[in-house]
Amino acid sequence: MKQKILLILALILSVDVNAQSLERQVLGASGSSYSGASMQVDYTVGEAATITGTAGSFTVSQGFQQNPANTTAIKEQSVLVNYSLYPNPAQDQVTLSINAAASFALKVSVSNVAGQILLADQQAEEIAQTYKRTIPIQAFATGVYFVNLYDDKNGLLQSIRFVKQ
Repeated sequence: MKQKILLILALILSVDVNAQSLERQVLGASGSSYSGASMQVDYTVGEAATITGTAGSFTVSQGFQQNPANTTAIKEQSVLVNYSLYPNPAQDQVTLSINAAASFALKVSVSNVAGQILLADQQAEEIAQTYKRTIPIQAFATGVYFVNLYDDKNGLLQSIRFVKQ
């Protein structure tokens, strides 16, 4: 019995085990990099992988080439600090309560799950830092609706879901 175990152990230890080696490959449609003495051109469409080939003084790299990210715009922080919509679920009306960092122009709309606007402010209302408003919903059918809060500067600030019973 000991001899069989030693034989199996010797066979296992004598086998040269290599870990899997993965070669980088481009799996996408196209992409390459061309570089010479005075220039380099890169483009890639595909998954993150690279292959570099050299022929004399000419080098070609194919694969994912990521340029540094350039920030083109920074959206301002929302003026909303705290908001609530209650009761939820509701039957006749919902109350919107807002605490804001500063006063701002607010427009409110109510839409259904299909995106149809059922109620909407025609003009933006300049509100102070604390705001409370009751929205009548008794004419709505039973279902899911959204109260959408808009700011003149930033567009849609928040969409709050509620259920009409």
